[in-house]
Formats: sequence, structure tokens, C-alpha cells
Amino acid sequence: ISYFNNAPNTFSTASIYFPIPKEEKDYGKYFNNKALTDAINNPDSSPFTWSANLTGEITVPRFTTLYATGGSVNTTTNDGSTSWEPFIPTGGTWKSYSEVSSNLEDVVFVKFVANSAIGSGDSGSFKFELEVASDSPVDEISYWRTYSSALALGASTQSWVVGSVLAASPSIGEISGLVFYDNNANGKYDAG
Repeated sequence: ISYFNNAPNTFSTASIYFPIPKEEKDYGKYFNNKALTDAINNPDSSPFTWSANLTGEITVPRFTTLYATGGSVNTTTNDGSTSWEPFIPTGGTWKSYSEVSSNLEDVVFVKFVANSAIGSGDSGSFKFELEVASDSPVDEISYWRTYSSALALGASTQSWVVGSVLAASPSIGEISGLVFYDNNANGKYDAG
């Protein structure tokens, strides 16, 4: 996931929302939209065709990571208010890693909240791993994206940005060839 403040002003806060693929879940136009342009006005969404799970805690410099183990997409119109969120976790509360660490397979959404101002021109990126569920169908493509907000210093409404579309499908890997123990660690198969 990458972020970049290309605005001329500093953002006092920012949030990035990321859905974790769960088969048959459709988080609507903000997240499961496969449109290449104008995603918000093109409601071309489809449910995930396979499931994945987090493999551990996500630590991101400058951001606090929060988790949701259930919830729903906010169907009210985005009015730009600082209280509007595109995803509402069960019970209305996002959780810390310690609250979800024993059940990572239940995490359906991750929210990254900036814990310091993001100045004009500031950028960054981070990676984390997802493990495809063992019962996921092979070669089925799922589409999803991030949805991010930012609040400029002194502003009363948030700006929202849809991330680039991501398409992925589980596939089966194979290792073949001669397997041997390299006694002398020279990388070559030795006779005998």
C-alpha cells in the first residue's frame, strides 16, 4: 500500500481502509469495484471469489493499525464529515492487534490511521502478507482496492480517494527437478 500527499497543504490526519478477501463478501463500490476509471460513479462491484487471512500484526511507520472482525459497508452518502466511515465494524469499534491475534482468520478489514501530520509531498509505502485459505478455488480472480481519507489542517470536511484496483487469483505452485543434499555446499550434485 502506498500513500502520497500531492496537495499543497498538510493533512492533520489520514486513514486508509483495506478489506481482507473473504469469499462471497462484496463491500461495494468503494472496495470491490473493478472499474479502471471513475470507480465511485461506476458501481461495478463483485464479491470476493476466494478467502485470505492475515499472517500476523501489521506495523506501519506513522500509522496506527486497527482491525475489524465483522461489520458492514456504510450505505449512507459520504457527506465528507469527519465522522463518516466507509466501513462500520461490528459494535462500531475497531480493535487492536492484541484483541484479534488469536483469531486472525476472522479479520475482514484493516484500517490504518496516521498518528502524525502528513505534509505536502510526504509519501510512503508498506507491505504485509495475506495467506490464501486452503479451501479457496484456484484461478478465480478477485478485485479490490483501498479507500482513503485525509483532513487538511483547519478543514472541516475530509477528502476521499479511491485506490488503484488490485486483481489477484490463487494458483497452485510446483517444485520439480532433482532434490539432493549438498554435503560440501558447492551448489552442485556430486556423484556418489
